[in-house]
Amino acid sequence: MNDIRITPEELVSWADGEITGVRALFIKASVETDASLQAQLAAHQALKDRLGQHFAPIAEQPVPDRLVNTVSYTHLRAHETV
Repeated sequence: MNDIRITPEELVSWADGEITGVRALFIKASVETDASLQAQLAAHQALKDRLGQHFAPIAEQPVPDRLVNTVSYTHLRAHETV
């Protein structure tokens, strides 16, 4: 096992494409050779798939106009010149 540990949070971040560069290459190589990391990754992917299926109907609904208007108003106010 390597002296440099990969935390569960880091593994999930890597799986979600949030880690790049040398560290991503290190994690990829570690996952390829470590059964424990492979199991953790498989569990994360299974959970992500289940949650995606569960919340898909909600995510596909249109955003209510009142929320769109609130965000638009807030965005405009933040970019007003004084």
